[in-house]
Amino acid sequence: MNKFALYTFILLGNILIGCSKTTNYTSKLNADNNNLLLFAGTYSNKINGDTGVFVYMFDTITADFEKISGVKNIVNPSYLHLSKKNNKLYAVSEGGKNGNLANTLVFNRNDSSLNIINSFKTEGEDPCFIITDNDEKILATANYSGSSISLFSLKDGIIESLIRTIGFKGEGVIKSRQEKSHLHNIIFSPDNKYFFATDLGTDKIYRIRVNSALFDKNVNPDIDSIDVKPGSGPRHLAFGKDFKHLYLITELSGEINVFSFEDNNLNNIQTIAADTTNAQGSADIHITNNGKYLYASHRLKNDGISIFKILDDGRIENIGYVNTGKHPRNFVISPNDKYLLAACRDDNMVEIFSINQETGMLEKTNKQIQLGSPVCLKFGF
Repeated sequence: MNKFALYTFILLGNILIGCSKTTNYTSKLNADNNNLLLFAGTYSNKINGDTGVFVYMFDTITADFEKISGVKNIVNPSYLHLSKKNNKLYAVSEGGKNGNLANTLVFNRNDSSLNIINSFKTEGEDPCFIITDNDEKILATANYSGSSISLFSLKDGIIESLIRTIGFKGEGVIKSRQEKSHLHNIIFSPDNKYFFATDLGTDKIYRIRVNSALFDKNVNPDIDSIDVKPGSGPRHLAFGKDFKHLYLITELSGEINVFSFEDNNLNNIQTIAADTTNAQGSADIHITNNGKYLYASHRLKNDGISIFKILDDGRIENIGYVNTGKHPRNFVISPNDKYLLAACRDDNMVEIFSINQETGMLEKTNKQIQLGSPVCLKFGF
């Protein structure tokens, strides 16, 4: 065999292997509902090279996983949001040399590639959260250092333009952490008539009406607020599965506030401790898809996840705590409620726990995804 023929043989072999691998991923994703895509956003570091968002195939029955792709040249994609209507993924770029950005990405199921379509400046520093409205016509970012919310229009799932940036002012009682407004989280109401935004710096939850005034930068939007206990530092929100209750984790006081939710009004019916170490590092909150259990993550001391049972009246009961790797900033629950995956930023890994279906308790699987500075996890597509 001459050199040219040998080279051609090797090249064709590599192509066929690559096609076989891609086809294998595609066939598994299309044929088996147990296999889902897991997207992981990270803080840029040397471990990951220049890849910022990673894509894995995750088996929701066995917790087996395999990295299948990723996207390069996206700086600090510290929060992600997946479209429910198409194969679009939205990611913030939190600071960095290219500024503070909202990015549209697309996942191609045919070749398992993830690519950036476009990017827009948020005009607010350190965007730490990103979400669409329920109709996927609006994209919003919470800009932590910028004390603002940025709103973008979407067309066919792609960011079209920046609508406006809404700024907030104020401070809280803990001067080292609440020296100014710090927007952290946004959630749209089920009827899409309002969105709620947490302000860690001023101990407020803002309620902002989605109407014509919101889309006119020359008109003040309709905003009112709900006060939270001074020094608590509201961080993340989660709706109960019946949409009759809204749950808030406070970063500084380490508490969970339970609100009744009716006609887009909030009424605090319970405040319960979630972190008893006064670490001032509570982070994320999620509810199982069956609506039975609530989990909240905590950092800086005794890093781990507190476990609550949701009672019939929407209130919660603390039933346990499990330690995790260092700095579990974010976590995700598999759609079948079988696993909880914690993004342990400072241990450079995603730790996988199984959820006891009878008790809601978390049990270590001793399975980990090794990944540099993971900070956001999402299942989708």
